[in-house]
Amino acid sequence: MQSFRLALALAASAFPIATAAQQAGPREGFLDSDGVRIRYVEQGSGAPVVLIHGFSVTPELNWGLPGVFDGLAASHRVIALDLRGHGRSGKPHEPSAYGARFVDDVINLLDHLKVPRAHVVGYSLGGRIALKLITEHPDRVISGVVAGAGWAPQDRLPPALERWGPGLERAARGEATVADVIQIPGAPPHTPEIRTALDANDPRALLAILRGSGGLAVTEPALRANPTPVLALVGAADSLALGDVERMVGVKRNLEVVRIPGANHLTALLAPLFGQSIARFLGSH
Repeated sequence: MQSFRLALALAASAFPIATAAQQAGPREGFLDSDGVRIRYVEQGSGAPVVLIHGFSVTPELNWGLPGVFDGLAASHRVIALDLRGHGRSGKPHEPSAYGARFVDDVINLLDHLKVPRAHVVGYSLGGRIALKLITEHPDRVISGVVAGAGWAPQDRLPPALERWGPGLERAARGEATVADVIQIPGAPPHTPEIRTALDANDPRALLAILRGSGGLAVTEPALRANPTPVLALVGAADSLALGDVERMVGVKRNLEVVRIPGANHLTALLAPLFGQSIARFLGSH
C-alpha cells in the first residue's frame, strides 16, 4: 500500500529492502469490533505475530519505517492493526471507548482471522496494551514483547496524560496542532513527514485515549502470576519508559530485558538492535 511504500522508502537508506516475495505488499482488511471499525494489514506466513503501534502514530510509521514489519514477515504471519482512535480505524470521542477496549480489539481481530494464539509485540501505548493482553488472555499469547513501555503503579497517571492532555485540549479547540503537542523530551524536532502524520490525527480521539488509559492498569498479583515469556525492550536513555521497565524486574516471571545503548523513546525504534532483538526473541519461542 502507498503508505507502507512511503515508510519503507524513507527507511531504505538504513534498513534492508524487502525480498521479492514480500514486495507483493500487505493484505488489508476491516472488522467490526464491538461497534468500532478496525483496519488491519497482514503479510507473510508462519507463526502469527500481532504488532501494536504507539500513541498518535500508525503501523506504517511504528513498524514499517524501522523495517520491523517486513523483517518479521520473511518468516512469520505478521498482523498489524490501526488502533481505535488512529489511522483508518474508528475514532470514538468517549474515554470509555478506550482503555481495556484496545485489548478487546486485538482478541476480536484474532478471532476474526481464526488465529488461536499469537506472539504479541507492542510499542509505547502498544506495549501497555500488550502487557494487559498478556495478563488478561495468556491462553491467546505465545510470547510477548513490551517495547518502549513497562509496568506502572495503578495509582500513577501516565506521564503523557500530564504532559500532553492540556495541549490536546488546545488542539481540539483549534488553538494548536497535534504535532506541536506531541513532543518527546530530548528528541529532535519532527520531520515534515512526521508532522503531517501527527496532524492527521483527531485530537479529540487522542484526548479520550489518554483519559481512558487507566483501563490498561495491570495489578501486581496478575503480573506475578503470569507465566508468558516476555521481552522488555527499551532505550537506555528512554525517560518515558525505562523506570517502568525496571519496575517489572523481580515481579514478572520469564522476563528478559534488553536496553538499547544511548537510545531514547524515538531513536530506539531505528536502532538495529531493536528489530534484531524482537526477531531473536520470537524465534526462541
